[in-house]
Amino acid sequence: MSLPPTTGGLRETVTIQTPTRSEDSGSGGATETWATHATVYMQIRPRPGSRSGIEAKSPGDAIYGRSEADGWMRYLSTITSKMRVVDSAGRTWRIDGMEDYRMLRQWLRLDLVAVE
Repeated sequence: MSLPPTTGGLRETVTIQTPTRSEDSGSGGATETWATHATVYMQIRPRPGSRSGIEAKSPGDAIYGRSEADGWMRYLSTITSKMRVVDSAGRTWRIDGMEDYRMLRQWLRLDLVAVE
């Protein structure tokens, strides 16, 4: 496990988004959109060798690498694993899990997986 950064290490501004589901009138379907939940400073650290994991999108597809990272931010109690992170380069990250570092409500570490 990595250690939290210093406060000065939080240099990247990211947007944390939450899914919003709206029902389509008449067709009975639903549309999922993403709304901004918070804009925070974060440090995104790629995990060593994260591209070495292999993952097939579907049978017969090419094999893709999986990009994983630790996202460190100041503690925010409203973050859930149903949300996603969009970094300053426009890359989208799925939140696979999270940890309140040392349970002190100071640092939050997010397990991030890049959405291809």
